[in-house]
Amino acid sequence: MRSRLAIATILAVGLVAGCGSTSSGGAVAGSSGTSGAAGAPPTCDASKADDLEVAGADRDGFPPYAVAACMLAYVNGAGDLRVRDLRSGTETTFAVAGEHPRRPAVSESVIAWEADENGHSVVRVRASGSADARTVTGSFVAAGEPRVSGAAVAFTAWNGPSDGDDTDIWLFDSATAETRLALGGAGQQRFADVSARYVVASDFSEDPDGRFDGNETDVADLLVLDRASGVVSARRLAGKQAFPILGENGTVAYLEWANIHPEPKLQAYAVKSGQLLGAPAADRTIATVQYVSTTYARPSLAGATLEWVANPDGVTRLYRAPIDGSAAADVVGGLEGLRLYAPASASGFTILAAAPKAVTPALPRLRAVAR
Repeated sequence: MRSRLAIATILAVGLVAGCGSTSSGGAVAGSSGTSGAAGAPPTCDASKADDLEVAGADRDGFPPYAVAACMLAYVNGAGDLRVRDLRSGTETTFAVAGEHPRRPAVSESVIAWEADENGHSVVRVRASGSADARTVTGSFVAAGEPRVSGAAVAFTAWNGPSDGDDTDIWLFDSATAETRLALGGAGQQRFADVSARYVVASDFSEDPDGRFDGNETDVADLLVLDRASGVVSARRLAGKQAFPILGENGTVAYLEWANIHPEPKLQAYAVKSGQLLGAPAADRTIATVQYVSTTYARPSLAGATLEWVANPDGVTRLYRAPIDGSAAADVVGGLEGLRLYAPASASGFTILAAAPKAVTPALPRLRAVAR
């Protein structure tokens, strides 16, 4: 089995420098999301996510939970992938622990995740209303790192059995069952995100060995596909840019490292943002992040607001900032005294795991935080 499949048991926390004032948005969320007008669907009750025990994340910072609209997918403490409707509170098991489900990704109509099959990582997809999950297949050996938007699932496809083999970004359309190459070429393309219009990924083709392996000399840029036109463009900047997140109105956020740092290590990085098809030189720095631990958490984005966790002086906090850099980062209040883990952002609320501060804390449990 590939070493990439190893799952860490602790989620990530980090240290951020120079953040702004404390906000009061940290109260546990009640109802949020869809309209509550007569004849409209029931509103989300984000508090229905509270106190659910979750498993740990992995070395690349993927949390074991995801949320979109009123649907929460999470890997519980026993290792099962569960999906909970945040309107009704009903819950269904989508995959059992023996399949090693991990890295869930959610849209209003699709849930995708990684699992193990015949010694390889695969991507499984279950569309709304379907009783069964589909394993995505194609002219590749293994698959992982899924992200979803609507019916579309973007994922990394390995062209060989080892972690260092060539990789491309593929798209699976759960409505038509079509699977196609989205971003390929020399070197590895990994860690994609997808929206209704774009696919963006980390492109390691300019790296001396063309792959993501954490060497001091590693370099990377972002590669963009316009899904409608098929045009592929590159966002070229000096240094290392990776882990892109697509925002609204053609925006993108990503992590950047200076050339002296291994690529990418989630212990120290800058969060940057800009217009996806704009000049990369005009991108702005949202925050500079440093970690005091060796386990990782990715930032999250919903709408125009970025979120990340940090632990300056051992005190973990949740930070928020607008993607356009128009205001300084705020610290979300109401979460004091807790060890916080990676946020999963949705419209109106954020889901994140938390545990009491301890040398060896129990498995974290989910909390809903108002936005």
